[in-house]
This record gives sequence, structure tokens and C-alpha cells, in this order.
Amino acid sequence: MDTGYSIDQVFINKVTDILEINLGNEQFGVRELARELGMSRSNLHRKLHGIKGKSTSQFIREYRLERAIELLQNNVASISEIAYRVGFHSDSYFNTCFHNFFGHTPGEVKKGNHRINHEPYKSKIETQYINRANPDKIINPSRGIAILPLDHLSQNSELEYLTAGIHDALIGELGSIDGIRVISRTSTLKYPGRLNMQQIAQELGVDVIVEGSVLINGNNLRLQLQLIDVFPEEQHIWAQEYYLNVSSILSMQNNAIQDIAKTINIKLTAEDKNNLTTIRKVKPVTYKASLREIYYSNKSTKRGISKEHELFE
Repeated sequence: MDTGYSIDQVFINKVTDILEINLGNEQFGVRELARELGMSRSNLHRKLHGIKGKSTSQFIREYRLERAIELLQNNVASISEIAYRVGFHSDSYFNTCFHNFFGHTPGEVKKGNHRINHEPYKSKIETQYINRANPDKIINPSRGIAILPLDHLSQNSELEYLTAGIHDALIGELGSIDGIRVISRTSTLKYPGRLNMQQIAQELGVDVIVEGSVLINGNNLRLQLQLIDVFPEEQHIWAQEYYLNVSSILSMQNNAIQDIAKTINIKLTAEDKNNLTTIRKVKPVTYKASLREIYYSNKSTKRGISKEHELFE
């Protein structure tokens, strides 16, 4: 008897039992699964990767898709209802993941045009991010992207609020695109310095990291960004510099978001394209004042509170 395999199989069975119970819960992810198992997220990732060669998020997503194909081939409900049952509350995202994973649309499978034996697909990565530097290298999007705090390169430390504001905006805009899981600002603020990228990626549960810097000179600034594919080794797959006046900062942020989405092969919806291509100007004085107030309101220190009151007045 292969004891090692038996122990691993017992663990996988326990994981799948938990996933089945929470199948329709879209919010049930890595953190929740780790909590149910009484493990840390990093330990769970290492365990699943060692047994299945997959990240935790990938394993969860593939399990949902495999259950979906069973339901579709048995024609138990409509495509929308089946998507909902397996934890996809967005039909478009479900269709995209399903097609990228199985090579056919849910509609084709449901109509019986394609009978799929889903067993061979268990090691395949679903929705794929293509590494532009190496097209054969696939980045797993289910683990998401983290935009680390941007380096403030200006000598004037009083302008750090502007760098922080750009960081917040990039997270917010990228996170609004369907199909991309972006780590929250609060979580990324724990990494203001550059540590081991793989350590950061494991702790945040991501495969892709964006880092960069902001250099400010009056109302002119330079935003520098680079995209890093973390596993199995760190690899810079995209870098870009943006030069502009503060009045055009919203357009610059939108351009950066489009470039990132294109690099990781995310297809933007018509609404996304409209939002990201709309030309919006801001008044530098008003915009800076707004970001200053937000920046200091997020600081719980006595100085931060005092500064916030000053700016409010």
C-alpha cells in the first residue's frame, strides 16, 4: 500500500468535500478554504502544489468548472443557473473561463454538440494570462495581481500623497475590470519595501506583481511601471514609462490599466473600453487638495488627523 499517496488522497478528498459544500458561494476562496482546513494560506498552497502541481485558487476554480461540465452535460438547468450553482455570479466571466478551460462554450456542451470527458483537463490552467516575453509561459489569473506601493522618488516628502493617490487609483481601476482579481490597497501596504517577490506573491496569493515609481516636478510627473511574473522564477514581462501633467493624470492611469490588461491577455468589454478611453481633465490644485485630504485621513497619527483638519478648513 502506498501510504504517502493514501494520505495525500485523504487530504484532497477533504478539500473537495469542503468545496462541494460551498460550491455556490462565490466568496469562498483561498482564505476561507484555509480556515476550514485549519491551515495557513501559504501552507495550503505548498501542500496543493506539491500534490497536484496547482495553486489553491487554480484548484478551486478548476473544481467549479469540472462540476459545471457535469451539470451541463446532464442538462439539469439553464447555463446561467448552472454558473450560479458552481459559484460564478457573472455569466460573461463563467463563459470566458469555461471556454478557455475546455475549448468549447457552455452552450455548445449543453446542446450536446461536444461531449467532453473532463478528467484529462484536471491539470490544465483555466483562463490564461500570456507572458508576452515568453508566449509558452502561462500565468494563472485565478491567483490575481498585486500592485505594490509605488516608490516616491521626489525629494519633497510632502508630495507623497500624490504617489499614494496614483497607487490607489491604479488598484481601483484595474479591480473594476471583470476577470481580474486585484489585491486590496490595505493588503499591499504591508510591503512598502522590496522584499523577496516570491514571498510576497505567496503571502498575497498572486502570480503577477506590478511595481513602479513616481517622480514629481511641479505639475509634471513620470510614472514608471513594470509587470513581474513571479513563478517559477522572477521575470519582467512588461515595463512602461508615462510622462504627463497632473491635469491629464486620469488619462495616464487609464492608459496604464489598458496596457496591463493587454499584456496579460484580458479582453476588455465595450464598457471597460469606454471608461478607459474617455478623456477626463482635472484641475491640478483641486485634484492635489483632494488627494492630500484622503492621504492624511488614512493616517491615524496625531499629525495626520491635525493635517486633515487643516486641509478641510
